[in-house]
Amino acid sequence: MGFPIEEDLAKALAAAVERSAASGMRDLEAVRDRLDDFLYRRGGDGILDLSVSQTAPTCISLLGIVIWVETQTLAPIEAEFELDRTTGTVQAFTVRAGDGRISRRDPPGYPLDSWRKRLRFIESRPTVDDDWEHVLRHQFD
Repeated sequence: MGFPIEEDLAKALAAAVERSAASGMRDLEAVRDRLDDFLYRRGGDGILDLSVSQTAPTCISLLGIVIWVETQTLAPIEAEFELDRTTGTVQAFTVRAGDGRISRRDPPGYPLDSWRKRLRFIESRPTVDDDWEHVLRHQFD
């Protein structure tokens, strides 16, 4: 069995979000695992924190912190999922990870020792796509 292709990883992430959304976004463990799988090829080594930022019938937004494998440093992550209003299936998603304004060697190392520091770290994430290190979009047909 070979390595999964990006399309398979995207489908697995979407399926995890759909299952979590159906249960009220109470359990994010499977979403965190699939998001970790999706970012692995770009240097991700785990999702330290992941929480729901926004939920609506057609959109779910998640915020968190990713660990980069090579440097064992942290970076913000933001994921937005567009849902079909009727079926609840994921139609498209965008995952943004890493602060492109800061070298991977300069951000804080693991762990941030308080929730307040983690919150400030996430709040200072980039606000435009050009400032993110990775902007990964996926559209389902």
